Amino acid sequence: MALVHAISLAIDMGFSSVIFEGDSLSIIKKMNSAMQDFSVISALNLEAKGLARNLHACRFQFIPRGVNQSAHTLAGDSTLDSMDRFWVEDVPPSMM
Repeated sequence: MALVHAISLAIDMGFSSVIFEGDSLSIIKKMNSAMQDFSVISALNLEAKGLARNLHACRFQFIPRGVNQSAHTLAGDSTLDSMDRFWVEDVPPSMM
């Protein structure tokens, strides 16, 4: 679901070339595969791929969880309240 929301946000913000990074190797493999997905998340995978077609250039890249401290910090911040948070340009104060 997070990837579907991320792709939608990128489209809404007018981005045309995007690299989506994630720490779920199985999700990244599914997004990079041309094979039909029969898993329980196939509907979300299909929706994400359909949305990604609206971008000029789109890449899905695996980043191990232990390597991506920025994402870990942002995920921790998101548990503080129910507000959606997006890091687009400026570095959040918790990252400084």
